[in-house]
Amino acid sequence: MLPPNPDPQDPPFGPGPRGCAGLRPSYPIQAVQWGLSGAVGLVVDLVTGTGELTERLAAAAPGVVAVEPDAGRRAELARRLPLVTVVEGTATAVPLPDTSVDAVFVGRVPHGSDFEVVLDEAARVLRPSGAVVVVWNRDDAIRTATTSAAGTAAAGGHRWGVDGPLPAHRRFGPFERRCFAVAGDASGRPVVTTAVRAFTL
Repeated sequence: MLPPNPDPQDPPFGPGPRGCAGLRPSYPIQAVQWGLSGAVGLVVDLVTGTGELTERLAAAAPGVVAVEPDAGRRAELARRLPLVTVVEGTATAVPLPDTSVDAVFVGRVPHGSDFEVVLDEAARVLRPSGAVVVVWNRDDAIRTATTSAAGTAAAGGHRWGVDGPLPAHRRFGPFERRCFAVAGDASGRPVVTTAVRAFTL
């Protein structure tokens, strides 16, 4: 199982859908473009939450499907991003056909989800050579503190948010990691966006 959240200061559920929009820093467009890696077709954003990543994807890809289990957040996404298709679903049960999308994005690790099952589902909906991309934001202080845990991660299994090894999966090639600077969050703290990407075999 994955840890519940890569950032201990980022609670899994905040106030209502409108209340928490804008509280978290967005994602740099460079991270989204790197994750897309030339994909020009349909892109899926899994467990969209308040839609920061969905908004970036909508600006960079011609077609975006937002998958979100919470009805209130789906309604808010549909209001804010009318050109995005918003559907009910989870990271482990995506309501789309096999081999129907070019890229699958996950903004932060799905809470309580088994990573292998998430990748199984991503591989199912991805076309050949499609990309799965996981991105998350972390302020520099937390990043520095957790980097020292990389040795523990290597010994005891993968932990997101540290510079340890990334898990292998039979349906994907090796994961690549890239870090991108973000201007800061609402408190003014410096933020780093980490993105990891792998392609279907």
